[in-house]
Amino acid sequence: IFNGTGLGAPLGILKSPGLITVTKEDTQENTIVFENIVKMWARLAPACKTRAVWFVNGEAEAQLTKLVNSVGITAVNAYLPSGDATVTPYLTLMGRPVIPCEQLPVLGNVGDILLADMSDYIGIDKSGIENDVSVHVRFLFDEQVLKFRYRFNGAPYTSAPVLPKNGADTVS
Repeated sequence: IFNGTGLGAPLGILKSPGLITVTKEDTQENTIVFENIVKMWARLAPACKTRAVWFVNGEAEAQLTKLVNSVGITAVNAYLPSGDATVTPYLTLMGRPVIPCEQLPVLGNVGDILLADMSDYIGIDKSGIENDVSVHVRFLFDEQVLKFRYRFNGAPYTSAPVLPKNGADTVS
């Protein structure tokens, strides 16, 4: 769902033609700055903002703990702790959950932080899980072989960035 090429596998979000990437700041190295987060949030389609989730590589999560929004001489943490199970079980960024994900690229590469509304990912499965058993493979050792097969395909609903009616930048 994140990295698939669409050839014999689902089309991943990071390979989608609807993907918008945000460039890093001129003075930025391989760290995350608050301006990156603000730019990503601005390029998310308004209808998706109430359902979007941040997926981050583990290295990015370590950087997020140091992230602050500086306003004058005041610095406010941007990466907020979770509440209990009735509030938010995940840490949050811009009010949305942050979920660490090992399938994303390492820090400094496109996709190390992903802001996505997963309700806009269309998935389809075919007939559930199929299974087979063979007692013949290692008959002499009284062993059986189990085989499970699950067929799934999917793609992001948005196939290209969209220019809002009253906007200067595309959103996705």
